[in-house]
Amino acid sequence: MENWNFDSNASIKFSGSKVSGTFGNLKGKIVFDPSDLANANMVVLIETSTIKTGDSLKDKHAKSKDWFDVEKYTTIKFASSIFTKTGKGFTVNGTLQLHGISKTVAISFQFVSSRDKGTFTGAFKLNRMDYGIKGNFFGFIVGNEIDVELKVPVKK
Repeated sequence: MENWNFDSNASIKFSGSKVSGTFGNLKGKIVFDPSDLANANMVVLIETSTIKTGDSLKDKHAKSKDWFDVEKYTTIKFASSIFTKTGKGFTVNGTLQLHGISKTVAISFQFVSSRDKGTFTGAFKLNRMDYGIKGNFFGFIVGNEIDVELKVPVKK
């Protein structure tokens, strides 16, 4: 089994109908070997306060009680339960805990590595309403369905 650590520049991208941005400062544990999926394990923690939209006013709103409420819900957590091989890569099923609510999600991803470095890439969709993120009266602009894009560099 191979242990992987997050590169300091690792981030998760998200986008809705009129908003996009990133979360940074990923922490956690990744144990992954494509030839030993039964023993693979992943726990990812993201500090909600690291949200960046490219606009300081939007960042302030995103961190407020109307949206992510970063003072109350300080982290987003993903914990894997099972990995499977697919035609185009892999799928990891696990629990995503966001805004105090836990839901099972499936994330399709690819993994490319050479020597001591690797990159996990993938994408999935989530509905912010499923996690109780209702927003303010501008919520309709953001949209309910959010695309999450993963491009996470790692190193041994």
